Amino acid sequence: MKCDLCDRRAVIYRPSSGHRLCLQCLDKVLERGIRRSLSKLGALAPGKKVLVPVTCYNTLASLGLAHIVRRMKKGYGTKVTIAIPSSVRARGMEGEDVIKVMVSRQEKMSMCQAFLYDRTWSLRVAKVLSYDAVLFPLTATDGLLLTLHSIFEGEESLITFLKEVEEEGGIPIINALLGVEASTMAAYAALHGLEGRCLEVERGGSKHLMEVLKGLGPEAEFSYLRVIEFLSRRARKYENVFQDMEVEVLI
Repeated sequence: MKCDLCDRRAVIYRPSSGHRLCLQCLDKVLERGIRRSLSKLGALAPGKKVLVPVTCYNTLASLGLAHIVRRMKKGYGTKVTIAIPSSVRARGMEGEDVIKVMVSRQEKMSMCQAFLYDRTWSLRVAKVLSYDAVLFPLTATDGLLLTLHSIFEGEESLITFLKEVEEEGGIPIINALLGVEASTMAAYAALHGLEGRCLEVERGGSKHLMEVLKGLGPEAEFSYLRVIEFLSRRARKYENVFQDMEVEVLI
């Protein structure tokens, strides 16, 4: 099959747009969308320092985001640092812009707990190193799953973290992939030779829910954005369940 945007061989079908894309066009489409979103929020600007954490919650999406931001920072004068915690094993992401972070070990976490865990340690690293923003790899699919979890489990306060940007301690945490579905980011990472897994996350509930949601079509993955603002106004601030976490940056 040929790419719908050029004559090269297609390597992926993207359900959200209905396009078959070659790797070069996939790169361009994702980079353009993320660049537009981050530019609107002022995240990429001369002199800015941004942190991209490689997360337990969605390791492949975060590796893909790091790869994209690496490519697009040229011409912006933005310093980008990729932080890999001790709880993650990653391949294909090396370089001077990569730092290792020792994070105190947790018991096996659910996917929801892993999301909060990643926000906690990445924010602490950003504060220690005086970064201006954290680019978090929350995809449209992740947002939908966490929204459903917060409703079904009575954890409305989780909603406050699912908006496009939420400032904590003076540092904005930007959910940089809300316009991209998780399956596309996983494919992007694999096509670029990136591999990673979290050592401390229990698989199960979220994976099963993903299977159930497959038949709903791509619109379902983005529909939660319409209700986030309304629900977040009613949500109480989530208690920091990882307040005793120890974080050490290895330079």
